[in-house]
Amino acid sequence: MKSKKIINQNMSKVTRSVILGLSIIVIAVVLALLIAKFNILSVFVPSPKYAAVYLTTGEVYYGRMSMFGGFKLSNVVTLQKDKDGNISVQKLNDAIWKPKNPVSFQKDHIVFWSYLDSTSPLIDVIENKTQAAANQPTTDTTVTPAPSKK
Repeated sequence: MKSKKIINQNMSKVTRSVILGLSIIVIAVVLALLIAKFNILSVFVPSPKYAAVYLTTGEVYYGRMSMFGGFKLSNVVTLQKDKDGNISVQKLNDAIWKPKNPVSFQKDHIVFWSYLDSTSPLIDVIENKTQAAANQPTTDTTVTPAPSKK
């Protein structure tokens, strides 16, 4: 009779351990789903900043940078200069191949990147462009360079 009690006690310890382990796994999966669904980490992770990314190909892209899950830019634009010296902003999502946000970059193709200053006029152009893109048939925005200070 005593050996049955010991076996039952050992079985109940094993059962409790299995239940505890399964409970922890279920809680972790539920938390992971909630984080993914409601972007809960954005409360703890600083919001992405605007950045310029210079690639080994010589191309420069601008957008909201995120390094969570790899190096990414969203609301990506490039600058184009015409023969008259006018600079226009080209939204990458309007390219013929229609890339979706965010655009991921391979780190070994990045020469350098830099945050844009929060007062950069390019940020205003990108944000206005993002808001106005649905209402305007064209996404070209001509930017007049600021006069140089001497």
